[in-house]
Amino acid sequence: MDLKEIQNLIKFVAKSGASEVKLEMEDVKITIRTGESHKGDTTIVQQSPPGQYEITSVGPEVTTKALTDACDCFIKEANSGIAVFSGLLPPGAADSTYRDLIERINQQGGRAVLDSHGETLQLSLEAKPWLVRFNRYVLEMLMQRRVDTLEHVAEVARLVQQQGVGMVCVSLGDKGAILLDDDNSYYCDAPKVHKKSTVGSGDSLVSGLIASALNNSLRLSSFNT
Repeated sequence: MDLKEIQNLIKFVAKSGASEVKLEMEDVKITIRTGESHKGDTTIVQQSPPGQYEITSVGPEVTTKALTDACDCFIKEANSGIAVFSGLLPPGAADSTYRDLIERINQQGGRAVLDSHGETLQLSLEAKPWLVRFNRYVLEMLMQRRVDTLEHVAEVARLVQQQGVGMVCVSLGDKGAILLDDDNSYYCDAPKVHKKSTVGSGDSLVSGLIASALNNSLRLSSFNT
């Protein structure tokens, strides 16, 4: 099944109003899911061979006033706590939006967590967030080089951390994760679990790190040096 056929199938499913369509061919099984709660978003779950693909809509354009009001409210509520900047920026928001917000968080004594990619990530690193999380692919795109081994991941991620970032976490799917601070690089393998979907795995990792930090129990010694 080529890309054009998949695109046409997604359009058909979206227009039909169906929330889920399953397609079985000789060697491929695909489930396409849509829904009002994720209008414009599509999940393609491939059962054989296993795989999952997310097609995300960009959403409506945000006005300058709405963006300014939302940012000011966010900064006020975050105060000196932990503020998370994650995902795509909406149309109408500059790529520098996260960077500017991280600078404001730093100025008021807070800690900023960044989970993004592309130009938004590159610009936001200039503000020196407390924690940055990305996966291996985003690291490769950011640094414009392949990282094939755990040692190489840690080596290249260290270059990011040395830009003034407090900690860098690189998630590696079923291979675990690598976490770096000023002093060391740490590795933790992933638990063996039966998975139906990997959506939200990165968010869960970030949430766990933040929860540990809030409870003053972020023990890097639990990782393997």
